[in-house]
Amino acid sequence: DDIFEYYKLGGEPIKSVDESLLISLKQDEKIVYELLKKSSLATDQLILEAKLSAQHVNEILSVLELKGLITMMGCYAFITR
Repeated sequence: DDIFEYYKLGGEPIKSVDESLLISLKQDEKIVYELLKKSSLATDQLILEAKLSAQHVNEILSVLELKGLITMMGCYAFITR
């Protein structure tokens, strides 16, 4: 719970994405989010398509998940909410 309180995250899942939340995303976060918006991708495929390091993509996925923009679906596949 501490990390959710610190970043003022949590609560009900986002049903529709707040436009200001999308605008506030960093460039690499936007790239990953847009790729996931097109289709669900496994992390390995996302790394290849985003042309970013595995570590950076995993960091971005964590941030996007904490912000409620994506969720894990199955084994390492992410989709936007």
